Amino acid sequence: HYSLGDSAGIETKWTEVRDLIKFAHSSGRGGKFCLNFTSGYTGSFGVTEVSNVINPRLVEYVRGIGTGCCGTFACDFITAEIASALAGANFIE
Repeated sequence: HYSLGDSAGIETKWTEVRDLIKFAHSSGRGGKFCLNFTSGYTGSFGVTEVSNVINPRLVEYVRGIGTGCCGTFACDFITAEIASALAGANFIE
């Protein structure tokens, strides 16, 4: 889901990203490989504007979900903060 239509599509995109993180994080995922991607654009908002909304939510959500698999991610404009949050989910402190 890359073409988001309009600005409301950004919320739909975030829901889809979050739902796949939940699925990957659940113990009953059955060894499935989960590939999540945060990219998207609308007619009004380009890739950068969408990532400016999705990326901070991704960091906050992953940091709050606790230790466990979150899946594999393809992200636009990855930052050290995103990488740290995703990597940190793999380790018990």
